[in-house]
Amino acid sequence: MQMTQLTEGRYLYCIANTKTETDLGEMGIDDNKVYTIPLQDVSAVVHDCPAKPYESEDAEKVKEWILAHQYIIDVATKKFGTVIPFGFDTIIKGNDEVVKSWLENEYPRLKDKLEGLKDKSEYTVQIFIDSNSLTQKI
Repeated sequence: MQMTQLTEGRYLYCIANTKTETDLGEMGIDDNKVYTIPLQDVSAVVHDCPAKPYESEDAEKVKEWILAHQYIIDVATKKFGTVIPFGFDTIIKGNDEVVKSWLENEYPRLKDKLEGLKDKSEYTVQIFIDSNSLTQKI
């Protein structure tokens, strides 16, 4: 069997309003070490990973990954305040220096977004309707 080398990546949970380099511990997806990559007064909250999507046929495993993703965003919000959350499976191809370069290029936009999100929370509301019951009531 031929082994292929996977390209390095950084899994991006969120952008935090902090300039502090912080090790949050082994609490990320699959217990990966989560840490911040700071640039000026913002930081990317990441873990090291191969530069490929997380994939599984196991629905419970995928659910576990999604819950871990949200948990890290919640931890970052409690620790740093305002964050810009990213969707599950957002991966930047490259190492910490690539992430810093991306932060530098996006800094004005990220700063504006952080200011716009300050003191706000995001919630998802889902409504499930039994169409038969609804039709009978109408």
